[in-house]
Order: sequence, then structure tokens, then C-alpha cells
Amino acid sequence: MLPDKMADRICSSIYDKKILKIRYKNDSLRLIEPYLYGLDKKHYSKLLSAYQISGFSFSGKVTDWKLFNIQNTKSIEELDEHFQIRLDYNPRAYDFIRIICKI
Repeated sequence: MLPDKMADRICSSIYDKKILKIRYKNDSLRLIEPYLYGLDKKHYSKLLSAYQISGFSFSGKVTDWKLFNIQNTKSIEELDEHFQIRLDYNPRAYDFIRIICKI
């Protein structure tokens, strides 16, 4: 998927509060609720702050708040399932230099 198309898909899912199915790093499947997409202050990488609801996890914590480096994302598919904003969502939890889109 082209970078601009991926960004459009991510932002659309964030605005519509739709769950994303992604293939990440080692081609592992994950279902996530996307919240914030932006540029990391330290490495200038595009990161997606999301809550993972199922799938693979290197840390062993399947359901948790996570940062996904878009460079390591193999594919993104928007599902026809909506999510409710989590009460513990904190848009300031990570240090972004630029916000591309957010809830």
C-alpha cells in the first residue's frame, strides 16, 4: 500500500472510530482501535497510537495501549466494526512532534 493511501486509511479509521486489522513486523495479525497518528519527536518516524484488542504480541500483553511504527506495517484493512473511545485514552501519553490525525 502506498504511504499516502495508508495515511488516508488510518485517518479515516480514526475519524470514524473503526477497528483496523493490520499485519505488523513478522507478518503477525493484530486488531487495533486507532487513536492518534503522528510523527515521533525522537526519530521522526510515523507512529500510530492504538489500543490492541487481539492478535499477536511480542510482549505477551495482547490487549494494551501500543505504538505501531508505520514503517513496520505490512498491510492495513479497515473493518466494518466501530469502537467506543476508551476512558483511559490520553492523547499526551507519547511525545509527538506533529499530529497527522487524532480522535
